[in-house]
Amino acid sequence: LTRLLPRHQRPVMVWNPPGSTNGRLSPEEQAFELAVHQGHVFPVFQPVTDRHYETKGFEILIRWRRDGQEMQPADFLPNIRSPGNWLLLTAFVISEAVRQINATAGDWYFAINVPAFVAGSKALISMLETARQQLNDPTRAERLVLEFSETTDVSRSGVKENIREMQRGGHRILLDDCFSSHSVTFPARQVRFNGYKLDKSIVDTFMHNHHDASLIQSLVVYCQLNDVECIAEGVDSPEKFNALCRAGVTGFQGYYLSGPVYRESLDETVRQLQTRHNNITRTGDAGTCK
Repeated sequence: LTRLLPRHQRPVMVWNPPGSTNGRLSPEEQAFELAVHQGHVFPVFQPVTDRHYETKGFEILIRWRRDGQEMQPADFLPNIRSPGNWLLLTAFVISEAVRQINATAGDWYFAINVPAFVAGSKALISMLETARQQLNDPTRAERLVLEFSETTDVSRSGVKENIREMQRGGHRILLDDCFSSHSVTFPARQVRFNGYKLDKSIVDTFMHNHHDASLIQSLVVYCQLNDVECIAEGVDSPEKFNALCRAGVTGFQGYYLSGPVYRESLDETVRQLQTRHNNITRTGDAGTCK
C-alpha cells in the first residue's frame, strides 16, 4: 500500500507505554493506522449511472470495522489530524481504484475523494504517477477520477497546480458538494473542472424550493455550455430522479439506484442496474424523463 507514497512521507507507526504523551499519534490515530494495514478499514462502492440506468462509474467510500461495528466516515475522519494518516488514507483509496480499473478492464471509472490536507501536496502527484505506472493500460488514467470538495481552498499553495498536473496526466477532476449547506465558494473561474456534483442537501430540497431549483438549473446550463458532466448525489426516489433528469442532469448517484456495496457485490450491482436499463429499453422509455 505505502509504495504509492514517497519514502520520506511514509507514515511511521509509533507505540508508547501507557501514559506516555511523547508519541506523534494519538491512540485513536494509532488505531486507525493499524486498522488500515490490517484491512479493517475497507472500501465500499456506490455506482453512478446515466439517465438510462447504465453504470458509468463508482465512487469509492470507506468504512472502518471496529469492535464489531461498521463505522461511517463521519464517525472517525474528524479525529484524523496527522499528515501521515491523511496520506496513508489517500494512498489506500488510490490503490483500490487502480485495482478495480485493472480488474474491470477500464469498463467503469472509479472516483476517490481528495482530502483537503492532501489537495496541495506534491505527494499526491507522486502517488498518481505511481498509480498510472501500475495500470495495465496507461490510457486508462481517465478512469481514475478525483473529487475535490467545493469547500477546498483552491487558492491555497499548490492546489490549482496539482489539479492542472493531474489533468495533464489524463485524470478527470470533479468538483464535489456543489451548493451544500456549507458552501462558501464556487471556484469555477480558478479551475476548469471536468464535472460537477450536486450535494445531497440541495437534491433533498429542490423539488419544493424554487431558489434551489434555479441553482441546479444554472449549473446544468453551465455544464452543457462547457460540455462537462453534471451529477446529482443523494438521489433516493424516482420523483427526484425524474425531476433531475428533466432538468438536464446527466449523472445520478443515490439509494434509488443503489447504496454503497462491498467489493464482492460490484458485478451483481451492475447486473441489477443493467436489468433496469433493459426494462426501460423494452418498454420504449429509453431516453425519456417521466
